[in-house]
Amino acid sequence: SDNAKVTLDITSMNGQRIARIFDADVEAGITQTVLFEKSLPAGTYLYYLRWNDLLITGKFIKIR
Repeated sequence: SDNAKVTLDITSMNGQRIARIFDADVEAGITQTVLFEKSLPAGTYLYYLRWNDLLITGKFIKIR
């Protein structure tokens, strides 16, 4: 099976890390659910999803 090292970070728009909400070795084909319970003020944030050498980034807006 193919396993991957996976991390998911949330940052402010200026790049300050607010939380690492996932950090684990993940087995291929297994679905992971991540619950993020830290309260965030309304605003715009970035996320960084890394697995092995791949990176996906995106932006999300928390309304309230």
